Formats: sequence, C-alpha cells, structure tokens
Amino acid sequence: MKFAAILLPLLLVACGGTINGVVRGTGEPVQFSYEQGSFSDTYSAVINGEVFNGRAVMQGSTSDMGNSFGSA
Repeated sequence: MKFAAILLPLLLVACGGTINGVVRGTGEPVQFSYEQGSFSDTYSAVINGEVFNGRAVMQGSTSDMGNSFGSA
C-alpha cells in the first residue's frame, strides 16, 4: 500500500495534453497546451502563429520567480 501511495503522485505529475479549437466567427485555428506540475500548471496558446505562455498556481499559493536581482 505504501508503494502505491508513493507511485501515484509521481505518475500524476507528468499529466498534460493539447486542446484544438477555432475562434468563433473567423474560424481561425487555436491550439492550447497544458502540463500539470506539482506546484503549478503551465499553459500555452498558439493564436495566429503567436505563442502565449503562462503559469497557474492554486488560489492562496504564492509563485516565486528568481533572478540575479532577487525574487518576485
């Protein structure tokens, strides 16, 4: 039972996928991709050849981005 409790979270960390759709009215193709992580999820969208990337965290959580000047 302990083995399953350790293995299951490791398997769920790598969940992700792609969603295809079209812009209403124009019919322009849109592609959304997501990857589920342990502490945050990563999303990207391709619209008219332009790529948009973002990260989502759970409500009440904090996001930390470090650089050479500190963290934001």
